Amino acid sequence: MSTCHHIEDFKHSTFNDMKRRDLAKKYFPEMSDVEAVRSLRRWIEGCPKLMSALEELSMPFKKSRNLSARQVRIIMEYLGDP
Repeated sequence: MSTCHHIEDFKHSTFNDMKRRDLAKKYFPEMSDVEAVRSLRRWIEGCPKLMSALEELSMPFKKSRNLSARQVRIIMEYLGDP
């Protein structure tokens, strides 16, 4: 279960563009690619503040296979390190 809260002092060395599948596999390494992406999407959709933060970027999350470094940073700020 995700924690879904914004971590104000979140520290992570670098954020890079990443395939959505690759980020999902970091959170769910034991799942298949499809299951991992589906689970990550559910976590994100279950966190209204995270969804709002992603929507503010005006970058599509749901239909994009690639995530920008900003999207990755925001997701990790709310869900924590994988």
